Amino acid sequence: MSGPAPRSLTDAELQQILREGQFGTLASVRSTGHPHLYTVLYH
Repeated sequence: MSGPAPRSLTDAELQQILREGQFGTLASVRSTGHPHLYTVLYH
């Protein structure tokens, strides 16, 4: 299952996301033992 394709943000959209601060980091460990970090946004 795939989600929507990525798109560019306008300056106003980016400023709103950063101002609201609704983002975090999801961490996982790959099968090789290396860590992998994902930036996530939530509503």
